[in-house]
Amino acid sequence: GHWRGADGIFGPVPFEQGSLQRQEEEYRREASKRSGRLLTSSESSRFWFREGVREIVATPVRWVWLEIRKALLFWNREELAINLDYRFASERVAWLWWPWVGFGLVGAAALGGLRSTWSAGPGFRLLWGYAGAYMAAVMMAFMAAEYRYPAVPALGLLAAAGAVGLARALKASEASAGLPAVAGALGPWIIAAILVWLPLMRMKR
Repeated sequence: GHWRGADGIFGPVPFEQGSLQRQEEEYRREASKRSGRLLTSSESSRFWFREGVREIVATPVRWVWLEIRKALLFWNREELAINLDYRFASERVAWLWWPWVGFGLVGAAALGGLRSTWSAGPGFRLLWGYAGAYMAAVMMAFMAAEYRYPAVPALGLLAAAGAVGLARALKASEASAGLPAVAGALGPWIIAAILVWLPLMRMKR
């Protein structure tokens, strides 16, 4: 996830042949070659951890931009598959065919309601803490749709609560009949939608 050619998503490094079944052996073989001796799997893991840290220290600015891209990819509507394809699931779950159903809806609603849900109580802050910690763990490697699945239940609850908060804010703004109040209610949601729907896969790093 941190080598010099990384762009935040899964992709084989130069010495890989692209086979998931042989991936561990290929990494161990390359680590042994660079170390000058035969390494065990655990030694290979430590070797690549040190290589990742060395790369971060050598190019800190590039690493910061890479992590920003990973964070944006975590919230992005794109379903970046490795083994589990969203389209495969949609063939078996009827309502997933609906065009507006997907992570884009959940992500935008959760982010849009961040302000209202954060102030709603410790239970919602706990959900945000879980989602943030999980996102940080994913960012240590690379982004893939199946890696964020465990965060979806928490984000779904936050999205629903955020939608309720938006409805209440809009109702309050109607009562005050003020454009600034409406803009204040909708502003975070518009910004969240823009972030979630950014065409990141077409943008250069």
